[in-house]
Amino acid sequence: MNEQPPQHPMRSVQDTAGMLLAIPKVLAFTAEVFLHTRMGERYAGVQAVLGLPLIFIYTLIWEGHDPRPMLVFLALYVLMCLRNRVEILLRSGSAPRAHSRYTGRPRWLKYAPKVPEVKFKQDYEPSLLLLFGAATATFYPPLGIYMMLAGVGLFVSVSSSLHIERQQLLDLNDLVIEQQERAERFRAMRGDDS
Repeated sequence: MNEQPPQHPMRSVQDTAGMLLAIPKVLAFTAEVFLHTRMGERYAGVQAVLGLPLIFIYTLIWEGHDPRPMLVFLALYVLMCLRNRVEILLRSGSAPRAHSRYTGRPRWLKYAPKVPEVKFKQDYEPSLLLLFGAATATFYPPLGIYMMLAGVGLFVSVSSSLHIERQQLLDLNDLVIEQQERAERFRAMRGDDS
């Protein structure tokens, strides 16, 4: 009989949280291909593929509205994904200069050189998307609201990544402390006074 070991309760919470974050991450990616350049080689992946049905299904929800602006956005999204892939292939001959899951360098960061990249991605870009979405919603509600949703998705995506990174740094700090304590106990056990 194949019995699986019981899953730790925190693992199922993490899995559920990961699934819940999938939608904001896909929404974020559909904007990031326009906002960022020099993405990591492995960043796009599933998010890029899931962006296609997400945009298409979202367009179908807006029955009674002209679908052409959303379909143009979808076509531009595909082109930007292709551009991103070509950019990665052109860089592939050189040594990796960034993390393979790097979300890319913001194109608009050059206009705010004193703002740290992470803050720009977490605060400025979502705000730009919200403002652009609000302005666009007055002319074409489906696209405007989509841009606002992408802005919220970008904020959630960046914030959750920063939270996960902080947890990993805390874990590393804890490991360093534990190893220092073990090293001290080991030296004491051996009788080393140095």
